[in-house]
Amino acid sequence: MATSPDREGATVQLTLSEAELDDILYMREEKKLARDAYLTLHEQWGTPVFANISWAEQRHMDRMLGLVEHYGLVDPVTETASAYSSMRSCSHCTMHWWRVAGAASWTCSLWTH
Repeated sequence: MATSPDREGATVQLTLSEAELDDILYMREEKKLARDAYLTLHEQWGTPVFANISWAEQRHMDRMLGLVEHYGLVDPVTETASAYSSMRSCSHCTMHWWRVAGAASWTCSLWTH
């Protein structure tokens, strides 16, 4: 449970379900995965757009860290690239992270080639 000001500035109690708290932790790590992937792509090809996207993902990570701290959760993120402790698998997607020529790989069964 945490407190937060409402629109009029009064303090209100906020209670999130376990699923919502888990979602906050998941989103924090998902944003790290995205940041790491775009950093890797930038390192491999030097394309500025990948650096820009990784910067945006870092901003998203920072926002999610604010929620982690606000709700008194333990931050699952470490600065070790490719280390993820609570990533869930999507019912359609399998994320694979490995260094093959310095690139990340993401496969999704919904995408057919």
